[in-house]
Amino acid sequence: MPMRAQRQNAQRPAGTKSADNEIFTAVVASCARPFNRETRLMSDTCQLPESYIQAFREAVQAVDHMRQGGPETPVAHEGQRVRIGYIIEIASQYRDCMPDDLYAQLCEVAVSGGEAPDGDTFAEGAKCLCNLYQDIMEQRRTKAETQAGRWMPLRSHSPEP
Repeated sequence: MPMRAQRQNAQRPAGTKSADNEIFTAVVASCARPFNRETRLMSDTCQLPESYIQAFREAVQAVDHMRQGGPETPVAHEGQRVRIGYIIEIASQYRDCMPDDLYAQLCEVAVSGGEAPDGDTFAEGAKCLCNLYQDIMEQRRTKAETQAGRWMPLRSHSPEP
């Protein structure tokens, strides 16, 4: 439902069954809207679900572990293992504020990696974590390419004919 129609419905007198149902349906539809890479809509009315908040918390810890030289590890979300980038992408769609402890944890990890979040929303935190994650991955690619350039196969120990 377009925003104009939502505003018009919101101006109808409360208590009328059709106006209340239409508003409720519009709010639920906006929250349940699937992620769309083309529109990149950000949620102003919905909060990041608790399961994603916990997964984002784990993503911050996983990126910190990577920054310290550890391997990339998947993050748990509702019993499934998902990539760090997936959680970052979902969180980037929400403008609600992170819990204080999560924001402090993100700041600690980000500053040690040379980044800093621009604010305390999930969108801004996700952008910061994404930059840090991409920097780590780029450093690893560069290191792997450098090592690949230096690697030389050993000569065979068999006598030459």
